[in-house]
Amino acid sequence: MRRPLFVLITFVLLLPFAASAQDMAAATPTQPATSATDQNVQLRQELEQMKKAVAALEDRLVAQE
Repeated sequence: MRRPLFVLITFVLLLPFAASAQDMAAATPTQPATSATDQNVQLRQELEQMKKAVAALEDRLVAQE
């Protein structure tokens, strides 16, 4: 009696993990496109920050001359 009950409880506890793994596997193909877009946005922001930093350094250089 204990063995079948233990197996049943184990399956009940592991079932949500299996379902979650299947959901994540199904969502994986769309995630790279989303993360690539996020990465592009982040890179563009960093590029703009670098442009501003270069402009500020140019201004400092002109002021020193």
